Amino acid sequence: PVKTTHFQVEISYERTDSWGRNLNTLQRKEIEQGTGDVIQTQISETNDTVEYGAINVNVVIPMPETPYVQNITITAEGYIKRITDALEEQKIASGQQAISYDIAGMFLKMVINF
Repeated sequence: PVKTTHFQVEISYERTDSWGRNLNTLQRKEIEQGTGDVIQTQISETNDTVEYGAINVNVVIPMPETPYVQNITITAEGYIKRITDALEEQKIASGQQAISYDIAGMFLKMVINF
């Protein structure tokens, strides 16, 4: 993380690649999270990538010239999750559910400290 007296940045990134013949753990987990359905555990051909990313930024702006406000704190957070299944077209053709998707979110907050 990058950090100074009034500024802090934290960035994280994780990537997991799976390929070959494996248990269908990712497919089972994603379908259960999405629809609540539980599918059978089986050995299947896999070629997928799961990526997680996050950034957190905190900025503190001192306000020494104001008698009542000590500082203003601005916090921004961003997140991304991306699942890419290289075999998705084959799975859809055989009647299986697609699991590739991207999801992102951002949060911004400002606090005035007295």
